Amino acid sequence: LGATWHYTYDPAGRLVEETDVDGHRTRYAYDAAGQLVWSVNAAGQAVEYGYDAAGRLSWRRADPETATFGYDEQGRLVTAASPEATVAVSRDQQGR
Repeated sequence: LGATWHYTYDPAGRLVEETDVDGHRTRYAYDAAGQLVWSVNAAGQAVEYGYDAAGRLSWRRADPETATFGYDEQGRLVTAASPEATVAVSRDQQGR
């Protein structure tokens, strides 16, 4: 009881650091558009994020692997692919 997590935010209100009850920190960085582009945990494991022109997540890299994401004309996620697997979403004409 009494365990506390600490959170630090930048002037725009974005989370830039969180510290867990054991003192392990995770840091976050953002681009000029305010999108998350990088995170690193206490073990030094970094994750990078990339976005398409519409601001949607298009890839996520956690060395050595990269996952990619694809969207349909309505901006709905339709594919997610990593070295281990690919998931494809199909919808009927009503978008279900």
